Amino acid sequence: MRKPSEYASWQTNNAWLDFSKKLEAISRSSYCGDINEYIDFCKKDLLQTKKGEADRYYEYLLSKVRDGKMKATTMGKKIREIHKFSEYVARDKAKYQAPAGFEDFFYEYLIRLVSADQLVSPVPMEHLDALLKVAESNPMYYTMLVLFGRMGLSSTEVCALKPNDLVADPNGVFIILKESDELRYVPEDVAAVLEHYLSIRKDCEYLFYNRSQSKLNVQYCHLMMKKLTKAAGVPGYSARDLRNTCGSIMFAYGAKPEQVAGQLGITQMHIKRYDNVLYNENLSKAANDLVKIKIEPPVV
Repeated sequence: MRKPSEYASWQTNNAWLDFSKKLEAISRSSYCGDINEYIDFCKKDLLQTKKGEADRYYEYLLSKVRDGKMKATTMGKKIREIHKFSEYVARDKAKYQAPAGFEDFFYEYLIRLVSADQLVSPVPMEHLDALLKVAESNPMYYTMLVLFGRMGLSSTEVCALKPNDLVADPNGVFIILKESDELRYVPEDVAAVLEHYLSIRKDCEYLFYNRSQSKLNVQYCHLMMKKLTKAAGVPGYSARDLRNTCGSIMFAYGAKPEQVAGQLGITQMHIKRYDNVLYNENLSKAANDLVKIKIEPPVV
């Protein structure tokens, strides 16, 4: 992992230490590199940046994509990670002594990037079906595939899930993503898959676990996808490819960019807690209700 930028203040570094505590090692290195690359580009501390710097950085990355020097997915990753950290700091300006004018200037760029023609190489539905078919004998693999491809969760988010992160209220079933304080609506077909998995899993701290009943990591997901794609005879898709497919499916059924952005976890949503009742402020339920594709629990 690279060293902090020479322009980074102690306040930004303190915020990073708090923010990075819940990240996996690979994600921590990626976030650190992208955040400090932006600080170096601006030649000033993150907390002192304005919208103008964010605009210039966005155009800089876009020019690299247009020139073929960077993949669109790489640009999206960089923007997403800076957005996540900026949003984290902006939530608690007093703690990190951020100026009153500091904001998450990158949120609007993610909305621009999330469009049907910019979600690169979605997995064809017949390939997703093939992956689910070979995963039927392993309920954990099957359920993880569904969370990637139908709900758009990332590997890090899936690995961090615990059984009590699944909640139900009169409006349906929801998943709490504690790291980002987000609430995601679980479509009825996905809820059925989760219910089946919960009925057969072992009693472990994390929803998904390895042979020693410990928490999974991103590398485990990578190896799982490699194993499943080989068995299914399809290209070597990653969990991110399945996540892109989730967005593409939603667009195909008429979801708006803001709805897709919310489902992929790139909106400024928060969970309100009052007397243990969860109030969902996002549009993910309405967006998912548009989708008519249904995934059945594995046949074993």
